Amino acid sequence: ASLSSALPKGVRVSTSSALADDGTREKGVLSVDPVIALNAAFSDNVFDLDISPNSEIDKLIVIRLVTTGAHASYPRVRVNVGDHTKAFIVESHEGGAAGSLINSVFELKLGDHVSFEHLRLNLVDQAATVLTTCGGAMGKESLYRGHNFVMGGALSRHQIFFRFEGEQSKVEISSATLLNKRQHADSTLIVDHAVPECQ
Repeated sequence: ASLSSALPKGVRVSTSSALADDGTREKGVLSVDPVIALNAAFSDNVFDLDISPNSEIDKLIVIRLVTTGAHASYPRVRVNVGDHTKAFIVESHEGGAAGSLINSVFELKLGDHVSFEHLRLNLVDQAATVLTTCGGAMGKESLYRGHNFVMGGALSRHQIFFRFEGEQSKVEISSATLLNKRQHADSTLIVDHAVPECQ
């Protein structure tokens, strides 16, 4: 609490010990994937962030995922954005050490007529292993802008699974990677055009 400021109006956070989505749920936003399944198997807490419909959040929302020490961590974040809403979220991965494994999953459920900006920062120790997943589903006439910035990790993989569930929606993905010496980073993108007229 001492590190957090007051939440903007229309934003609610909570934690849950409910089982994380392993990619096999019929109504889930994630694909069947071994990295996601591993996260689900070891996640014992889920951080939920809900943004009410008809909200224009003018404050930047920053979620810091900090790993301390050389061990494995499996953070899980679920973001649910209501219809006719605009928001910008920063997902910051920090900490870690040689021998640490960070396997995080960020689930997004975007409603209709949503404008959502998402900046992911990989700032972990350059000797850590980092596996991050962003899984999203969006309604009609919505826009998702995802930016991926990587500096950390000896081995870093970022995977994105997006599903269009409403027509006239658009996803824009950009990435910048600054590596040093023997660092390795890659990205995987899979988009499901479940409905027509999307980009």
